[in-house]
Amino acid sequence: MQPWQIVLLIVGIILLVYTAIEVYVIWSVVGFSNKLKRRLLAVSIILNERRDFLLSEIDGFRAAGVPFRDSDELVFRQVRELQLSKLKPEDVHYISQLLNDADSRFNYLATKNAWATKGEEFQTLSLVSKDLEVNYRQAVVGYNTDLLGYNYWVKIPLCHWIPWLLGFRARERIG
Repeated sequence: MQPWQIVLLIVGIILLVYTAIEVYVIWSVVGFSNKLKRRLLAVSIILNERRDFLLSEIDGFRAAGVPFRDSDELVFRQVRELQLSKLKPEDVHYISQLLNDADSRFNYLATKNAWATKGEEFQTLSLVSKDLEVNYRQAVVGYNTDLLGYNYWVKIPLCHWIPWLLGFRARERIG
């Protein structure tokens, strides 16, 4: 073999290995992107369940005749108007904070009006509320874990430019 053929063979092998690595990186990025979509859907479903459950608790208090302050009514109206069908990762923190604020206001009303919380039904409802909160936290942890893998593959040195050209960008955690 001639020297130029050896150099050409080495360059060909290097390009073949680089192409194989690029294909694997793109495959990993697409896989993690699909996982993130499924995890975000799970977070959306849990937030929707929390919202519906909180609204049913509030309606139960209304039916019992518990008085609400204007600030409570404002927060509860914002919760009622939430649109959770097309949830984006950057909206999760705001929605979670709003639901937590409404839940803390509801808990304040429950402690202030102890007569409305007597009975086994309220105890069951508070356990369901805690379970929904635990499920939300687990879903967020799962999303953030998959996000670490996604961001890792998007930022691989010497290989990050093709995912970037395909529209895959690093994302922020949700909390």
